[in-house]
Amino acid sequence: MNSSGSESSPAVAAAAAASSSSNHSSNSVPRGLSASSKWAKIMTLQEAMGDQGEGTMTLKATTNGRPRLFYFHARGRAEIIRLIFAQAEVEYDDVRFREPPHAMEDFERLKGEGELPFDQVPILEVDGMVLAQSQAIVRYIARKHGLMGGTELDNAFADMVACGTEDLRQKFTQMIFAKTEQEREQQLQTFSKEVLPRWARYFENLLCQRGGDWFLGSRLTYADLAVYDMMSTITWRLPEAFGPFESLRAHGARVEKLPNIAHWLQTRPDNPL
Repeated sequence: MNSSGSESSPAVAAAAAASSSSNHSSNSVPRGLSASSKWAKIMTLQEAMGDQGEGTMTLKATTNGRPRLFYFHARGRAEIIRLIFAQAEVEYDDVRFREPPHAMEDFERLKGEGELPFDQVPILEVDGMVLAQSQAIVRYIARKHGLMGGTELDNAFADMVACGTEDLRQKFTQMIFAKTEQEREQQLQTFSKEVLPRWARYFENLLCQRGGDWFLGSRLTYADLAVYDMMSTITWRLPEAFGPFESLRAHGARVEKLPNIAHWLQTRPDNPL
């Protein structure tokens, strides 16, 4: 899952951010950055890095002990991290690039620090260490904040479910960002009629195996949040995609009713992707 196609490539993430900003001044603070959350302090890259002009940015500008998440002003690969932080009530800095065309300027400035392990985002800075690769970040914070299983085997089961969401997300992203409208329409038909129903059945079967509310039965894990995030991403483009899959829809509704998740969904910036 580590190629630029499956991780967060700048072009894809910037396009996602642009999808909600076409009528907004590109030089201004991204819409929604004034939104409040109990735990997330949402800010621009310039605010986070103590920008006083060209050449004065520093990735480790603050030492307040709060984790700092860096990403585009979009949900994309960072939203599952934000969902985990919300559920676990972790205070952190949610650092976002400006809206296009300045998003890529911000990305290049951050990359110029020379501390992005793979020249990709999201990254998480915690205790002076920079972590890249969204799934490494996800598993680290899930372990740290009690959103894994109770045994190593349960952890592997949760990882399996989460890895499955990444496979389906990649297929969806390839369809959305097809090179031509004709290719996109062809891939949409295949995705809607063949790919999505097959994968939705996979997830529904896994959910029903344990006979509880969550993929590990009575225990909520990051895998439940990953499935919810994946479904939310797909229904942005295909609102009725999961209509036939009652168990998955009920599972999503349970996630949305979790008090901390409900708070984040109500207060997060308004981005479709």
